[in-house]
Parts: sequence; C-alpha cells; structure tokens
Amino acid sequence: MKIKKSQKFVQLDVRNWDNTELVESLSEICGTSKEYENDEVEVHQVVDLGNLKTNGDI
Repeated sequence: MKIKKSQKFVQLDVRNWDNTELVESLSEICGTSKEYENDEVEVHQVVDLGNLKTNGDI
C-alpha cells in the first residue's frame, strides 16, 4: 500500500483576533483539504506572520 503525503501552506486572513473562532476555521480548512473520506489532515503549526504585503499592496 502506498501512502501519499503532502504539505501545503494556507494563508488565513484574520481581521479581528478578538472576534475569531480559530478552532472552527482550522477545522473547516482541514475538512476541505481532504481528498478522500478516510484521509487524515493535521495542523502542524499556526504562525502569526504579521502584515504580509502581496503583489497588489504598497
């Protein structure tokens, strides 16, 4: 049996940390990341990267 492992970066934009349901948001991200019903998805790290500037931001 072959086991496929993958890793992905998911950026979660939070406007107000005082009014955020982080657990529910992470649970939803894990649920949508599953390819098959029996897949296991783990969150290894949550990092506050501060304000990221993307290509359109100045």
